[in-house]
Amino acid sequence: MTNIFYKVLHYHGNMKHDIFVINIGAMDGCTYDDLYRYTSRYGFKGLYVEPIGYMFDRLKTNIPPYNMFENSAVCDYDGTVEMVMVNKDAIEEGNIASYFCGMTSIYPPKNGLSYESNRNILETLTSKIEVPCLTFESLLKKHGIERFDVISIDVEGYDYNILKQIDLKKYRPSLIRIEWDSISEEEKTAAIKQYEENGYYYEINGSDLDAAPLELFEMFL
Repeated sequence: MTNIFYKVLHYHGNMKHDIFVINIGAMDGCTYDDLYRYTSRYGFKGLYVEPIGYMFDRLKTNIPPYNMFENSAVCDYDGTVEMVMVNKDAIEEGNIASYFCGMTSIYPPKNGLSYESNRNILETLTSKIEVPCLTFESLLKKHGIERFDVISIDVEGYDYNILKQIDLKKYRPSLIRIEWDSISEEEKTAAIKQYEENGYYYEINGSDLDAAPLELFEMFL
């Protein structure tokens, strides 16, 4: 395994390329986010997307203001969507492990909140909320984005729903990361097919699936 995620980001940073990043499901911009060390080190600019209000407020505090921000979810339609949110007070008061702050999800959840072992948490320590949503193309249009180089998608089981909207021939991002563990077997197969049909190298890194164009990947061999 080449660890393409780190190689591509270091390559762009060391070459001082003008890189634009899209981070969907950004939370507060730094917690559980492998991109943060590179965006902060190399000054990559980007668009940060987070639907939950209090997390969005923290995001705008943690990430420099020369970036763009969107307080919405990304879906396959424009409008609103129901999400299930782990209650902030339950986390801050220590009634639940801190990592549950990252499990907010479109409803019904496909991530750890769907496990039978977490049924009590889902039923007693979460709330359902309505948030704005928009398609990937609507997101780009709203912010005037015509090209992007790196995209990270971490939306708790709905990652492929966004990936399948991306025209890889048109945009040709140099790095794509989606969360692998929470998507279905059918979606895993479809994601790999999408990469293969568009000339992308891919590899599993922990709980993530990373991909880069073959012409870039071959530079690291």
